[in-house]
Amino acid sequence: MNKITTLIIILLIAFSGCTSHKKRIHLIGDSTMADYEENVTQMRGWGEMFRLFVPEDIIVIDHAKPGRSSRSFYDEGRWNAVKQQIVEGDVVLIQFAHNDEKEQGKDGADGRGTAPWSTYRSYLKKYINETRRLGATPILVQPIVRRYFDGNSLSARGCHNIGCPADSTLDYTAAMRCVAVETEAPVIDLCSKTRQIVEAYGPVESKNQLYVQADNTHTSMKGAALFALAVAEILDTMDVWEPGTVRHPQIVTNPSTFDFGEVFIGDTVWQTFDVIDFDGISTLTPKFLSHRECINIIASDGVKLSSDLKSPLVDSLSVYTNCGANVIVHYSPRTGLSESMKLKVETPSASVSIPIKARGRMLSRSETLSLQWANVQAPQGNVELSAKMTAVKGLVASPDGFMPEDGHWPAEIDENGERYVQLTLTAGSRCVKIKNIAIRSCGAFSYRMSCAFGKDFYRNSVLGERQHPAPGAISLDSFSTSVVLRPAQSLLVRVYPWSNDVADNVKFSFSDVDIRADVVE
Repeated sequence: MNKITTLIIILLIAFSGCTSHKKRIHLIGDSTMADYEENVTQMRGWGEMFRLFVPEDIIVIDHAKPGRSSRSFYDEGRWNAVKQQIVEGDVVLIQFAHNDEKEQGKDGADGRGTAPWSTYRSYLKKYINETRRLGATPILVQPIVRRYFDGNSLSARGCHNIGCPADSTLDYTAAMRCVAVETEAPVIDLCSKTRQIVEAYGPVESKNQLYVQADNTHTSMKGAALFALAVAEILDTMDVWEPGTVRHPQIVTNPSTFDFGEVFIGDTVWQTFDVIDFDGISTLTPKFLSHRECINIIASDGVKLSSDLKSPLVDSLSVYTNCGANVIVHYSPRTGLSESMKLKVETPSASVSIPIKARGRMLSRSETLSLQWANVQAPQGNVELSAKMTAVKGLVASPDGFMPEDGHWPAEIDENGERYVQLTLTAGSRCVKIKNIAIRSCGAFSYRMSCAFGKDFYRNSVLGERQHPAPGAISLDSFSTSVVLRPAQSLLVRVYPWSNDVADNVKFSFSDVDIRADVVE
């Protein structure tokens, strides 16, 4: 996506002494609010879709990160990095609770769990007070509901009261409301609003249309879009921007623009494109699957489409969807020049044009190399690309795998930012383009692989993930990328493992890593 590019432009403006007239809204929170790399997952956070509904003169910067709680987001230094970007007049939306609940209402040893009426409240107050000291406005956001039904209604646990439904001892939403009163901070009751939406869809259609199939916490593109629209409509009444200026597009597309960047001639790059027919959908009026709408997608010259990575490439596609559809957009440069292209998206009642930019790059010569790393111990490969295991955090390494330092895996549905294995890839004397990273793993473990250039790993890109594998499964997962390393430049690659079930003294192993790259001139 173009979010990192957008952020760089924003920072250049902010620190150049120029005055920006656009209001900026920063989002901090967990996976339900985060941006995702569309190529590697069906999950979408509502923060990713939020920018599609706010007024056009508002800039949205989504800092939310999967697996973080109010405590770990602060203690990992992520909040400090966000504060460097906040300027007077900005707004900060603060949504935490999902991962604060990890230790059943206690301050967990993994650095995420918080007690709702003590630690959780204290961290929320930190965000509020420190935001105000920067001249910005903090707004608390109740967490979206989990899809835990009791009959046709969501349970108290689904609404973040993880204790006795009759009291608020372990009720995170009640604790947040208390902080709002104590600090006189505005609060968006997104828990109640998303409960209304999910219950309107019901137990079956909420799963079909709003949530991913893997769990009952993370939203699909449509669920994320509906929840984002709900936030925008509430903010529209809170004097954050000019009232009545929320956008209500008939067609929702994500991303809303493409920039493939610099692509070598002879290579093909691709990007997943989300599209939803939003015509006639409101946050509380379900549009059920029986009402099928046709969406036509037409590519201009230079771009091809496919319904998935195994289907033939075509110039146009028709999809039927009320839940949202994924389309793959392919680009192969024809010249070493910049190109401007577009997609046209049409329904019976509306159409939009999606701009596409890319730049071709000529190669005088390329040399393909491979780096095999058996058992993550001794990499074997060309001297133009070296690799080392440079960090193991929250895990104990042994010849046959890794396990937590205390030997215990809790049942989780997302990464822990303090538990990972880090590899460092370093280019030799020539420019190296990383094409593919494949990893062979074993066991009923999920993981997410991310990469970054900075040592703080704050701004990183997800290369791929494995969600909810079968017990005992051996999996070979291959992740394509187009990261280019300059001579002597290093790329950090982290693997964040987690267990979907409680387990003791069980090891997560990735026995082989195969890295394919081109040395280019």
